[in-house]
Amino acid sequence: MSPAARRLLARALPLLHSVRKAWWRIARPQTTGARAVVFDEDGRLVLVRHGYERGLYLSGGGVKRGEAPEAALLRELAEEIGVTAWSSITPFAAYRSEREGKRDTIHLFVVRGAVLATSASAEIVEIVRCDPAVLPDDLSPATRRRLTEVLGGGPVAEAW
Repeated sequence: MSPAARRLLARALPLLHSVRKAWWRIARPQTTGARAVVFDEDGRLVLVRHGYERGLYLSGGGVKRGEAPEAALLRELAEEIGVTAWSSITPFAAYRSEREGKRDTIHLFVVRGAVLATSASAEIVEIVRCDPAVLPDDLSPATRRRLTEVLGGGPVAEAW
């Protein structure tokens, strides 16, 4: 993708995401997602910054019709952050969310030993690797809650 096309897409993504969220509030679709708390091969936590939302998030995305959540997660991790290999993938919990207007079930996994290659995702503007003991300040609220559950062993909520 050319630099000019990438800049145009970066400006369009927030608007397109707002339109999508407005549609979700009207249509109230039932969706399924998969996200992961990813640790790279050095034990660092891997987070992403989207071009359409503020803050740092867990990598992942939507599950396509007929696709298993773990398969969707692996597809999304390859697309978003260039994951090419891993040492383990463990299901952690399933959550529900109606925050964006849709009826969403989100499957959370813990991925350890992830090997990351370069990624050219248009929606991801930054991949951040950090020490899990020193979390960045600009985590999304849901990301902070999930990390507290996974890293701190806190109680697992039902809602995302």
